[in-house]
Amino acid sequence: MTSDRFTKFCIVGMGGHARTKLMPAIAANGQSVVAVVSSQPPQNFSDTTVFIRLEDAIEKLPRDIAFFIATPPALHFAQAERVLQAGFDLFLEKPAFVTREDAERVVACGSAPPRVVVEGFMHRYTQLYSELLAVWAASRERVRAIEVKFLIDKMPPGTFRQETNVVSSALYDIGCYPLSLLADIGLGQADLSVSGLQFPGDPDRTRIRITGSAGEIAIDLDIGVAGAYANSVCLHMRDGETICFAPFFYGRKAERTITTLSDGKTAIRTLSDENAFEVMLARPRSAWLADQAGRSRQMIEVAGRLERLAQELSAVGLGGRIK
Repeated sequence: MTSDRFTKFCIVGMGGHARTKLMPAIAANGQSVVAVVSSQPPQNFSDTTVFIRLEDAIEKLPRDIAFFIATPPALHFAQAERVLQAGFDLFLEKPAFVTREDAERVVACGSAPPRVVVEGFMHRYTQLYSELLAVWAASRERVRAIEVKFLIDKMPPGTFRQETNVVSSALYDIGCYPLSLLADIGLGQADLSVSGLQFPGDPDRTRIRITGSAGEIAIDLDIGVAGAYANSVCLHMRDGETICFAPFFYGRKAERTITTLSDGKTAIRTLSDENAFEVMLARPRSAWLADQAGRSRQMIEVAGRLERLAQELSAVGLGGRIK
């Protein structure tokens, strides 16, 4: 890098997410995708070096290029370990890892010398996220329940999500979002379990209910595929007030709402959030390193929680090995 800001990227895995979200955000920031690792024809990528093998990209690219791994979750550990061992900074599509051990090993790999390791939860870089954290900090003692709904109307076709293995399921692909939020607000060790499972074995219709508690705070997570889109986080207070943030786990430029229900009255405040992918990718390297210890702990917490819930799902019918 010529400055503290990442300017050049190599993207590993050129699926829909990389094409429609990562590459446009990088271009909008004035940054460059100088290389990709992909089996797609080189002519698909103008002015970009194409590598078929990750090992070749690692060997030939200069160390001022940051890697962004956007492959299926099951591939992340081996790819991340290679990238970090070669001395590159690293962004990982969420969820970063499928087991706690994988997360711990990669965090250790990136610690000496320190390299950036980022799990790409873009919603953390929105004004709406900051607003929720502020409400949580001011009202934590009042909160009696946290309710999260993250439901999509259909799974993207032709992706790893159509595989029946649990690590390709909605638990990892969608469930990682609310679990990351719990880790962010200090509830990563909440007592959670799978309380409902609809259409196991059908990736395009699987819906999962995860419930539990953190002390006296009840937690209800509803994730997966449903008839209508829902993307909200609601804090239910002991005095009857409810504050909802929506759409919460969302990265594109859009209007968001904070809806407060109290004493039979409804108040809605609207926010205009910028593209969170752009904000995330423009963040200085020094800022990533400054808060890396905390983010690493949260990444390990999320991976461990996903692993335990995956074991539950495998036992009740959503099959496949975790690794």
